[in-house]
Amino acid sequence: MNRNRTLLTSLVLGLISLMVALLGGTHLQHLIDNGSVFAHGGGRHLGETVVLIVLALGLLAGSVWTCQRERQSGG
Repeated sequence: MNRNRTLLTSLVLGLISLMVALLGGTHLQHLIDNGSVFAHGGGRHLGETVVLIVLALGLLAGSVWTCQRERQSGG
């Protein structure tokens, strides 16, 4: 795999992870502002928050894995 393409892929995955983490934080702030998980759609916010945080962690792990694989291949 081309080194530039690998680094670009890693950068894009890292930026997407950052954006998803920020969205998760926004939903988490809605939960804190509501004061209750189940009040006025709070359960929906909880589900969205969990999904966004899991996506962010998965994307971050993919980015780190790509960088480590590139480093191990000697590129």
